[in-house]
Amino acid sequence: MAKTGALFFWLGGVLAPSIPDLIAHTLFKSPIEKVNIHARLRTRQLTTDLCLGHITAEAFCHTLIQEHANGLTIAELETAVKNAVQLRGDVLDVIAQLPSDLERWTICDYPKAWYEAAIGDRGLAEVFFSDHILFTVESRLSHLVPNIFDHLSSATGHPLDTCLLIDALTPRAVDAVKHGLDATIFVDARRLKRDFVLRRMLPFPLGFVHPGPAQQG
Repeated sequence: MAKTGALFFWLGGVLAPSIPDLIAHTLFKSPIEKVNIHARLRTRQLTTDLCLGHITAEAFCHTLIQEHANGLTIAELETAVKNAVQLRGDVLDVIAQLPSDLERWTICDYPKAWYEAAIGDRGLAEVFFSDHILFTVESRLSHLVPNIFDHLSSATGHPLDTCLLIDALTPRAVDAVKHGLDATIFVDARRLKRDFVLRRMLPFPLGFVHPGPAQQG
């Protein structure tokens, strides 16, 4: 197996809440898991179109408001979503511990205006270089999966087998592995750090027990 040279962290779901999570919080006043299945699937479909630039942020918000008869205006929904964005500081702390020879990239699936208003360089500058951000809206892809995987490689110059994707969406992470891109499923900062330790990207902490075959009695 080739040595990992670049790590790709999804903004939505790993470094910050995903767009469906933000919509559930602001529009439905509920965690996304508790939103009815039709609305949940529809939100995710619209989110994919938004990430690829197939619809504008305004059209995205307008459609959701129209379909769910919510009293918010488009501007109010956009503002509420941007105000709800919170970077996960514990995750950034783990990333900051990685060796400097591992390139770190952010995959930004937010609209650029949302990213600039809610995040900009705040909180990311110490962990990611400003030019190490890939906006999915600028990728010019017809489909997000699996096209995004080849885009990561071509846009950064790293062969697929030297890349590691950190993603909170299990199906997308599985698809990445099938496509030849190593991936790890993000759950929380503690498990992410453990994964990096197991991959020898971070040193073993004192008292860490490396999983292995059971001892024979």
